Amino acid sequence: MSVRAQVSPAGAFDGQPRVVERGPHHNVIEFVAARRDTAGQTRAVTHRYVQLETGLNYPDARGGWQPSGTELELRDGRAVYGQGQFHAAFAANVADPVAVTLRTPEGLVLKSRIFGLAYFDPESGQSVLIAELQDAAGLLLPEKHAILYPDAFRDVAADVRLSVTRAGFEQDVILRQQPPPPETFGLGPKSELQLLTEFFDPPTPREHAEGGGLARTNQLTTAAGPRVDPRLTFGTMSFGKGRAFRLEDSADAVPVRKTWERLEGRQFLIEAVPYEQWRPQLDTLPKAAGFRSAQTAPALRDHLRSAPRRTVAAKATPELRLAQAMPARPGVVLDYVLTLVSQSDLTLAADTTYYVTGPVILTGVTTIEGGTVVKYANNGPYLRIQGTIRCLTGPYRPAFFTAQDDDTVGAIIAGSTGSPGGTYAAVALWIDDNVASLRHLRIAWADLAVYYDVDTGWPQELWHTQIAHCAYGVGGGCPEFRVYNALLDHVAINFYVAGAGAPVTARVEHLTSDSATWLNQSGDWLNLCLTNSLLVNVANPGAWTGAGNAVGTAADFNTVLAGRHYLAPGSAHRDAGTEAVDGRLRAELAGLTTEPPARWTEPVTAETVFEPWVARDADTPDRGYHYPPLDFLLSGLAVSGTSLTLTHGVAVGVYGTDGFLLQGDAQFASTGEPALPNRLVHYRVVQEDPAAEHGRVAGALLQDANATSAATARLRFTELVLPGGEGAHFNGGATLGALVLSDCELTGGRLDFSLPGTWTRTVALTNNVFDRVTFSLGTGSDPTLSVHARNNLFRGCPAVNLNAAPGTT
Repeated sequence: MSVRAQVSPAGAFDGQPRVVERGPHHNVIEFVAARRDTAGQTRAVTHRYVQLETGLNYPDARGGWQPSGTELELRDGRAVYGQGQFHAAFAANVADPVAVTLRTPEGLVLKSRIFGLAYFDPESGQSVLIAELQDAAGLLLPEKHAILYPDAFRDVAADVRLSVTRAGFEQDVILRQQPPPPETFGLGPKSELQLLTEFFDPPTPREHAEGGGLARTNQLTTAAGPRVDPRLTFGTMSFGKGRAFRLEDSADAVPVRKTWERLEGRQFLIEAVPYEQWRPQLDTLPKAAGFRSAQTAPALRDHLRSAPRRTVAAKATPELRLAQAMPARPGVVLDYVLTLVSQSDLTLAADTTYYVTGPVILTGVTTIEGGTVVKYANNGPYLRIQGTIRCLTGPYRPAFFTAQDDDTVGAIIAGSTGSPGGTYAAVALWIDDNVASLRHLRIAWADLAVYYDVDTGWPQELWHTQIAHCAYGVGGGCPEFRVYNALLDHVAINFYVAGAGAPVTARVEHLTSDSATWLNQSGDWLNLCLTNSLLVNVANPGAWTGAGNAVGTAADFNTVLAGRHYLAPGSAHRDAGTEAVDGRLRAELAGLTTEPPARWTEPVTAETVFEPWVARDADTPDRGYHYPPLDFLLSGLAVSGTSLTLTHGVAVGVYGTDGFLLQGDAQFASTGEPALPNRLVHYRVVQEDPAAEHGRVAGALLQDANATSAATARLRFTELVLPGGEGAHFNGGATLGALVLSDCELTGGRLDFSLPGTWTRTVALTNNVFDRVTFSLGTGSDPTLSVHARNNLFRGCPAVNLNAAPGTT
């Protein structure tokens, strides 16, 4: 699935999105917008991107796909969901003998009903039923995707909420009061609070755990020791990990262990959470009054033997009706989610922009290519990756995870304001059931930027990453994660623990943290060790240890264009770090920098050479985050009647509409070395501030301009990078005499040499790698153009049109 921006004939710029392709979990969307080129002409540009959402469409009778619905319908006294890949029906009374009926895409039927709440003591093996389900009439909530059954239990105030999304079904028990502690019933302090849901004649699930390829069953580390938590799969739907969390804020969720058990000849899904681990959240609720004592609360198995299955509702139930609003009362939620299994083996391609509009659950092998752009809607979607991750990013080829309103990178999303604010993704990257080494990421405008689930392997590693304008940075519940060379800018809580059953260790080397409310909000739950890090405007550092660190001020930074965290000239933080860092990181820092680029604004009218300008940190390490070097920044730089040479591994960043404008008989040459290539890139692959005023590459890195004589461009051992499929490496061709590429690597974007010329022109391509580049060379009838291509690799290129005149080789 490879989608790009295309230039269309000028026409109606209606800006209306159109779905041009549908699949079970994706749409390909395009819309036409106006753009003014460097000649002042208005052109129509077709922007294309891929919408991702698990269960986005459902199959119709004709073999096509229709948009899945998001609302429940009231039909025959029940709430019914029928416009999706799965079907569901909810009874009007939560205590109906079958309160929930769900049919999977394969036709498997799951019928269930909540049984009650219990305590279980794993040390003694004793269990006590503390709350039974009672009759409760359902209310359809205003959004029409959920039914609320208020006051659904005896002995404790608790509601039940049943809801659907395109991705699946969710059952929540919302406690409005805190139950007495297990000691009240004569049980030990390591007891679990359990929710029992009975299933009637269910199919047999497949029980498995992915665990990032580790040969083990999922385990949660709890106060009672490791506990098994299998994944239960019915066809293409799966019970994932449940959570226990405060209704007002789910960031501090506690993991819920589930088991599929047969008790007294009856089948149950049992969700369990250690009481002591959940207690801080329960303590926010009022205490229940008049609760059962140890003498009156029945043992669970005794109650199962004595209480027959319910076959009819205890009393007549009124019809489902529409609620005015969800009750605005404190609550603590115990949930389970049954979701569709989404895309398997998805590649987030370098030339494509993706638009995540709901839950996306990826399995198999997920490949993240450098240059891919993922944008999130503002309704709290997430990207949850299970299985294996292949991260194919690089220093000038990061992957972007940002907001739908961020127009500075990738395709513009229809309806974008161009001015992001607040948070969009609930979780930008949710790492689940795998051990990942993620590198070169740019994450912005998310609630949680990176979340490592509780049962992932460890240690997790995150390298060379920028996180900006997020509520939470990096954390979760896995035993250990490591962060090497990171910039956290305006991230309220940098590091956090959520969903852990035991304290978490975080080892962080070369961090720059700017404008944070908390460095570590989780206290003793997070053993945070910093090395060679720089903290600026951090209101509450919290607990941390380490060496080579410092607290700085805004004056320690030097801003150039969109890079706001280069070290200022003469900074005391240069050569101030310790050498005692990870050896792999130290080797990579030698090719990175804390120095800002020079901005070149004057036209080139005399012979000029661009060589590396900024120092790479090859000596004693500087403190804080290190950028991939940019030696020069430029926009619309005219080269006229002379030569400009790029050499010795120089890196040039382009902003605005175009990069180099080749005029007259300009001679442009970029000659790197095999182990030290030159770089010509869009500035956003390096700098962090997603500010629209710096523009986007709407034109080209290289472009010929109006002239009376031919210019030439010759590149060897040069990398050119454009993210998200937008912009062009070269655009034009009318006045360029020769475009020669040898031993180069081009990623994303277009190579457009299609304008007719007035003199003989040559395009020569030898031993290059074109990675997801769209080609348009010649018209096929232009006698002035010849194309010579030899020994090139075209990988994943959406289109390769070598339309030169006859005689081309």
